[in-house]
Amino acid sequence: MEISSQLSIPELNAIGDIAGRTAIASVDGKQYDLIVDRIAWERDRNSRLVTVFFKFVTNTPVTVDVQPGSFAELTVRGSMRENVFLLPNSARQLNDTVWYVRGGAVFDLTPVTQGRTTAGWLVEAFDYGDGILVGTYPGVRSGSEVEPVVR
Repeated sequence: MEISSQLSIPELNAIGDIAGRTAIASVDGKQYDLIVDRIAWERDRNSRLVTVFFKFVTNTPVTVDVQPGSFAELTVRGSMRENVFLLPNSARQLNDTVWYVRGGAVFDLTPVTQGRTTAGWLVEAFDYGDGILVGTYPGVRSGSEVEPVVR
């Protein structure tokens, strides 16, 4: 028995080398350890997603109480990343830029995106000066003067 999941290319890139990755499957309130078994050779024509197949990490089939056709929630353990920031999605401005404050003025920067998760936007670490603006600020331009309020 195996569990398959369809992942997008950005999700695969965020995970890193998927071969040998482990995962946890939650099925009907029970959790099972999984390991990547294989990856489909091509993307689905309609969804453009790649199917990844996971096998259960157990030698005893009796310990796996999952019925065929069950739905599972998967958590795949990705690669460890160093020197990255996890920014809230609300920090993302037009064209994947961020606004940061330095010396009472606002500046824009296009950080290098490492991936996106439900928790936020992963970017390479950068010098963020006195802080990063979160939210939308109509009319703000690089060089605009501001008085930061930390919350």
